[in-house]
Amino acid sequence: MKIKTNNKFQVSELKTSWVIFFTYFSIRLLFTLFSGYDNCELCSDSATYLTLSERILAGNFDLDVGRFIVSPLYPFLISVFKICFGSFSISAIVLFQLTLSAVSGVYLYKLAKNLFNYQVALLATVIFAVYPFTFWWVHSICTEIVFQSFLIIALFYIHQMTIVKDWTTVLIAALLFSLTFLTKSHILLFAPIIFLSLMVAWPIKIGISKSLVFAGVCFLTTLPFGFFNLNKHQQYVISSNGGQFHFYTGNSPFGYQVVFGEKEKLQEINHLNYMATANGSIHDSLMALPHKLKQPAYFNYALNWIATNTLDFIKLKLANAFNFLSPGFNFRYYPFKLWLVSFLLSAPIFLFAYITLWNALTKYPKEHLIFIGLFAVMFGFSVLWYNQNRFRTITLEPILIIYAASAICSKFPLVNRLLNKVLTEKKS
Repeated sequence: MKIKTNNKFQVSELKTSWVIFFTYFSIRLLFTLFSGYDNCELCSDSATYLTLSERILAGNFDLDVGRFIVSPLYPFLISVFKICFGSFSISAIVLFQLTLSAVSGVYLYKLAKNLFNYQVALLATVIFAVYPFTFWWVHSICTEIVFQSFLIIALFYIHQMTIVKDWTTVLIAALLFSLTFLTKSHILLFAPIIFLSLMVAWPIKIGISKSLVFAGVCFLTTLPFGFFNLNKHQQYVISSNGGQFHFYTGNSPFGYQVVFGEKEKLQEINHLNYMATANGSIHDSLMALPHKLKQPAYFNYALNWIATNTLDFIKLKLANAFNFLSPGFNFRYYPFKLWLVSFLLSAPIFLFAYITLWNALTKYPKEHLIFIGLFAVMFGFSVLWYNQNRFRTITLEPILIIYAASAICSKFPLVNRLLNKVLTEKKS
């Protein structure tokens, strides 16, 4: 479904990249300076990451927070910045995140151009630049913007792996994907889609070879953290081992209350202390277990809850599916006016993206397997696990913007003509 582009739009890639970079950086810097939020206000995990970084600086590399072991990259990154910049470390981290987010804008443009054409790439880049949900955490001490940026860049190279034979691309893609899952582990669910895409794109020997090299590089990046936890907790941890905990979170009395409890009590319900109350004494007994036993115990408890509360489970999964597919914030968590603004801003993106994704699925599944697969993985994760729309935002919505831009360009000739005019002027 890649539309051929006239040669007159072969504009200077270097110049375009710098324009995108500085535009993105400026917009995100303005948000940082004038949003009114400090670096720890928008993300409840900020304090945890700062605490873990201090633990690392003290020589303790155990990232156990009780419920699970945290993904290592971000706490170690904060530690490095504290060593290098001292009292200016927070400002340095924010500057790094602003820069990384701006670089991701360049790679979103490149990815959209490879998938569709220059017009779609330009429109997607403009939308992503000002789409507030995708850079909301850009100055916060949390993993969200780092993960999103690594993922966008990784997806560009993962897509390149399916269309070019260059082995360097495989190495770069594997390294970037490793940085992504070492920041947030849920993206590991996407790994089978990567291997499937390689097998579909290439003859079987090449597909297997590329898959083995990709997997080998990824595995090598896990060795330090993996062996540390094997020695400390008798469990080889690739990134975070919290997947079974989050499955328990989303399939338990606590998870049910989050979705169907009284809206006025959501702040109380979302507090971890409420989880202990909602799930009763079982929560304390699970927390007391070593990690090697704790995570399977979480999973087994969730399976038992599902077996004994089948109708509630089905009701909960349907609600999760609705919340995942619905544009904007989760209406249960925000005042009506704020939810309405979020809905109006994102509804066109979701609608047009769904149109293009359906077209890709029914007509060009091979060419778009990576991104159809990413959508399917995130749908499954959000429905079966614990649905939080921020995971959808940082993982999927940049890709939805690309697919939405394609639909807009094809359905609105005026938009396409304006983009052609911009591209023509840029060339001249």
